[in-house]
Amino acid sequence: MPSEPPAQVKAILGTLTTSNMQSYLNTLTAFNNRYYRSATGVSASAWILTTVQGFATQYGRTDVVAQQVTHSFQQPSVVVRIPGSNPSAPRVLLGSHMDSINLSNPTNGRAPGADDDGTGAVNLLEAYRALLQGNFRPTNPVEFHWYAGEEAGLLGSQAIAANYKSTGVQVKAHLNLDMTGYYKPGTAEVMALAPDYADSGLNEFMKLLITAYSRIPWANDLACGYACSDHASWNRQGFPTAYPFEAVTGNDNPTIHSASDTTSVNGFSWTHSLEFAKVAAAFAYELAI
Repeated sequence: MPSEPPAQVKAILGTLTTSNMQSYLNTLTAFNNRYYRSATGVSASAWILTTVQGFATQYGRTDVVAQQVTHSFQQPSVVVRIPGSNPSAPRVLLGSHMDSINLSNPTNGRAPGADDDGTGAVNLLEAYRALLQGNFRPTNPVEFHWYAGEEAGLLGSQAIAANYKSTGVQVKAHLNLDMTGYYKPGTAEVMALAPDYADSGLNEFMKLLITAYSRIPWANDLACGYACSDHASWNRQGFPTAYPFEAVTGNDNPTIHSASDTTSVNGFSWTHSLEFAKVAAAFAYELAI
């Protein structure tokens, strides 16, 4: 890691905006829910695909490939690849989940999923957009993933990670963003690194990355104690992964999995979430350039 962030990265990070992320999230939360077995969950996936394709067109990147990955359930995942100058180099992956759930009425209940995981999803949309705007031409291929069916048991990421393992895809690192928009009022802002189902070496790199590129410090999170998000799917297949979370567990968003998971909850902060988009873009750049 450089002692000073490279000018190229700083220029890219300077184009990230909360207003763009708000616009994306307004669309995602307008779906009644993004449940993996609902029609609106399918529509949300289609919207993400159209959006990432639109950015590639906007910035003249005919080399970028975006596609849906179908599963045994209705909602497809979305994968977009920025090719590397060395196509056989290990891939750098960034993922979030697109689905949402209302635990009291999964199929039809209102589940805006603003923080879980609308924030992570729009962080990646904006990081991807900014990299394309900055004419990012990596050495390693870089992929952005929006997973289906996380709330039902990490279904989309599990299928994709297993496929990569079985087909011999090499992965340099995977970053998981799941809930980045809230911290309990009165507590200090941090990025909390999950210690379990994560790679300890990559976590050390994340500490350097957060220190270099974010205005808020890293912290060690408490252990989930179970496979609590999509990073676990990659960890189980032997790939290095990291999961920076919005707050130390206990100071995180209490409204998830309900109709109340909106941006109006006291403690939601767009400037907090923006820091995760910065770290995501820097992660892609530093590991793939």
